[in-house]
Amino acid sequence: MIILCLLLLLSHAAESLYMGTTLDDCYAVARSFNNTCTQAPKAPAPWTSTFKSITQSCPDTRTFQLKSCQIVVMLCVSCSQNATTGQVRMRVQTNGLPRGHCYGGQCPAQRKIDFEVDFNKNVSMEKAITFRSNNQFDDKACSNMSLKVVPTWTNLKVYEDGHQMDDIAGIAINGGIIKAPIVKYMMDPYFPTFTLGRNFTQSPTFDTCLGFVDEQSTYGYIMLSPCISNSSMIAQNRSCGKDPFCSQDIKNHSLYFQNRQERVLGIAKDGHIIQSPFFYEGSFIRCTNLDQCGGYFMEQQTYVYTWSNIFPYSMTCFGPGSQPSVYTARCSENTCSGRYLMEVGLILMALLQFIILI
Repeated sequence: MIILCLLLLLSHAAESLYMGTTLDDCYAVARSFNNTCTQAPKAPAPWTSTFKSITQSCPDTRTFQLKSCQIVVMLCVSCSQNATTGQVRMRVQTNGLPRGHCYGGQCPAQRKIDFEVDFNKNVSMEKAITFRSNNQFDDKACSNMSLKVVPTWTNLKVYEDGHQMDDIAGIAINGGIIKAPIVKYMMDPYFPTFTLGRNFTQSPTFDTCLGFVDEQSTYGYIMLSPCISNSSMIAQNRSCGKDPFCSQDIKNHSLYFQNRQERVLGIAKDGHIIQSPFFYEGSFIRCTNLDQCGGYFMEQQTYVYTWSNIFPYSMTCFGPGSQPSVYTARCSENTCSGRYLMEVGLILMALLQFIILI
């Protein structure tokens, strides 16, 4: 009986997530975001007092004093269509503060981000990025500037904070920033490897949502956050090191609140969807399904990225990349060929959830 219930839990499925390129498709994706503005998804919001926001009260857990900070969340994702060319565009406006949870440490600062890009543009393997050696792949995957340059065909237009978007992979549906897999230390901040002789004495301090505040007081994620699908962290977030489950097994913690559904989790800086690490029937998207940039072509031949708990977590480059991924990043112990297996962790998490239920 227990095995049957576990199989039912693991076999949860959803309808296939269709991602086209029409204006209605763009509207559907924009509605996946926890917008605070009233104009979404059909118009952007002006950066004035009329930009509707949500205020959250969050404790500053760095001190033992009863301190709190008022977090003002602003998020507006909208779509438009060029009357002449028919090209659909998505505009993303956020102050970088995620809606729905607090922070396990320093209260972050607002960061005005506003960009517009061609939505879900069709790409072909003719434009695929090819790495000729593992060293060449390392130079890209293990650089904190791996996502600085966006392909010109995306027609990216930055309205605000262009100089601070170099390390951004995309924006999550809660308005939080999804960062490039490598911060300035040139190592996977979760599972660093020391084989390259690099100094890793200043790793970021992650909270239980697996986010961190950088030296510019900007909050962001790298690994898939368990708080994207769970709103109970609004006042409970704390340092990952102070949470036994998070500190002992951060990879399984990443998956704890994730539904086995193919769903939108964000939008990349190149206009392509960032989705959950599951196919529509609930099976896990394996490393062999992904190219060297961290994306893949869906059945409708639309290109998407996955956000997961395996390096590079979201993407190493703006794809498509050569298929499949054949090189391993030497700056991480948490790669597809590493000793950490996501599928095993997922089964253990499902079993734990089942035990809790009974």
